[in-house]
Amino acid sequence: MTQLLASGKAKIKSSAVAIRFSKFLFVFDLRQGAILIAVQNIAISGCTLIMLLVGIAHALETMNMLNADMEDNAEREGTFLINDDDLTLLHDGHLEITNNQKKFRVAYHLAIMMVFFLYSSLVGTTIYLIFCIGLFYGAAKKKKEYILPWIMYAIFSVFMLIGALLVGENSETLTRICGGHNLYRFGCSVLVMGHVYCIITVASYVYELNQMDANRKRSESMLQSNIDISDKHVLITKNIKIPYNDYSASAAEAHHV
Repeated sequence: MTQLLASGKAKIKSSAVAIRFSKFLFVFDLRQGAILIAVQNIAISGCTLIMLLVGIAHALETMNMLNADMEDNAEREGTFLINDDDLTLLHDGHLEITNNQKKFRVAYHLAIMMVFFLYSSLVGTTIYLIFCIGLFYGAAKKKKEYILPWIMYAIFSVFMLIGALLVGENSETLTRICGGHNLYRFGCSVLVMGHVYCIITVASYVYELNQMDANRKRSESMLQSNIDISDKHVLITKNIKIPYNDYSASAAEAHHV
């Protein structure tokens, strides 16, 4: 049983070593690679925040314009807008709804969903930007406690990215822009693999920091043990006393010779 456990630990250790890097892009060391990854993600997150803010402003303006069009259409047709409170009356058959009102209502709900999605993306991107700044600071100052939140959030974002890409594959417009389903899948694979590569690089740098801390602690403990041994040696030497008669006799014999 112990041999099986030992072999299992050895396999886990060997697999962990297999996915650990020593260089970033075969040129930079792990610290430089972590800093480059942080700078790249900060730039991407900043641009994404700007686009999301612009998108939110545009979506809110679209909602206001849509609401104004719904009111104008209701005035032209001599009808009234149907609110959520009037849906019970609509189902009971007391109110009638026109085709234009149905279309406007569907468009308005889609606009609300888009605004909610943009606000959620804004919050997630802001959190990711904060973690990227922490990654840059931790890599520059060699403090792993600032790097670990980015790794956890990045692992979570991989699954979110895969889900978003799978949903986007069903969009004919998106796949047409990317040049077809095959090119879309190839681009998605490259994007996911690049993100995973960055995560493994940063995790390898954290492992390197752990090894450096362990070596430093080992050196400090060895130095402290050497100091304790030297102190004990000095203490023992001070406690040794040579008898006076024996010392005088040995000195007289040496003088006589």
